[in-house]
Amino acid sequence: DLEAIEQELEAGDTAKPAPAAPEKPFGFVAVCAGEGLAGVFRDLGADGIIEGGQTMNPSTEDILHAIEQTPAEVVFVLPNNKNIIMAAEQAIPLAKDRQVRVLQTKTIPQGISAMLVFDETQSADDNQMAMMDAAAHVETGSVTFAARDSELDGRPIKQGEIMGMCG
Repeated sequence: DLEAIEQELEAGDTAKPAPAAPEKPFGFVAVCAGEGLAGVFRDLGADGIIEGGQTMNPSTEDILHAIEQTPAEVVFVLPNNKNIIMAAEQAIPLAKDRQVRVLQTKTIPQGISAMLVFDETQSADDNQMAMMDAAAHVETGSVTFAARDSELDGRPIKQGEIMGMCG
């Protein structure tokens, strides 16, 4: 019926898919940027991937939607960026039919390390502790360009200079 389809298109797609029924005890949602990293997290067992990262913070609604589409009783969320942790934590009370555990991963290497130590024979509490312990032992370095003129520990930094950062 073309008229019904036209009315539906004009109204906009406001229908939200129903949450996935839990089919397994544990599931994972990871935030990362790019298909390469998404593939790594999928290979490690992530059920859902949210596009995001530095300067691309997903909303609480985006995170909640990914949690709801994960067919697990307990869903571990790996924000992999300090700016995304709060939005992920805000999704915890909104996920009504499953338990959500937000791991405080601040970098992609921390998220990968956390997933590598997951043991499906252990409890959610034991896994959360082991995963956060693994993430805490990760040292991350990066090289970037200074976005603007600034100063760090009394040393001037000019816009465009190459910077190495640890942590």
